[in-house]
Amino acid sequence: MTPTVARLILVTTAGKIGAEASRLLAQRGTSVRVLVRNPEKVSALAQIGVEVCKGDLEDPATLDKATQGVTGVVLVSPACRGRSWASSTGRFARVSSTS
Repeated sequence: MTPTVARLILVTTAGKIGAEASRLLAQRGTSVRVLVRNPEKVSALAQIGVEVCKGDLEDPATLDKATQGVTGVVLVSPACRGRSWASSTGRFARVSSTS
């Protein structure tokens, strides 16, 4: 039996936590794809072999394309004080239910 090779997509990786997680996974040999709205923000990740996929969590067509062939999805979202992305009215529920 051939072992399954992990191919992960990390979402919301333009920030410090997501970029660092992507970098560490790639350095350990994991096949990493990132979904970002602005690929220029993660150009350093592309230089180390991370596959950059332009898209948006609220656009199902980009999610379908970005998740093809992956074995896992990681939503990277740090805890925040006050209003966070996830606490925006209905936004987290819409994104969570698209997958």
